[in-house]
Amino acid sequence: MTKKNVLWSSSIITIGLFALNYFQGLPMCRQEWSGCVHAIYILGTTFVPFLALTIFSLITYKMKEEVFVRWWKFTRWWTPLSMVIIAISPQYADSFMMAPSPKGLAVVGTGGLFILISVIIILRTWLKTRKEGK
Repeated sequence: MTKKNVLWSSSIITIGLFALNYFQGLPMCRQEWSGCVHAIYILGTTFVPFLALTIFSLITYKMKEEVFVRWWKFTRWWTPLSMVIIAISPQYADSFMMAPSPKGLAVVGTGGLFILISVIIILRTWLKTRKEGK
């Protein structure tokens, strides 16, 4: 996949996420239709990794091709994996205490790891290509 395709597809999905969030408050998703609001919430949280994907696509867009390719090799398996982890995570904790939401922890955990690993990959590859003078 090319830089342009990754940027466009992730941007379209991210815009769709913001649109879903907007539609959740509209009358089309009435209060008595709790399934509608729940479905939008599940879709929204499952596709959250595309927000970070869009941001890092923008960062790597003007960099050398080698930086993008190295980052993309990691991203193309991490994004679906994190989506599966988020999708199968329970929405509520089983305890009676005020425990954080397992789904929220999955979103923050996979997102945080994605950002950390992406920054490391991009910086290491960028520094390597800069030293080699490519």
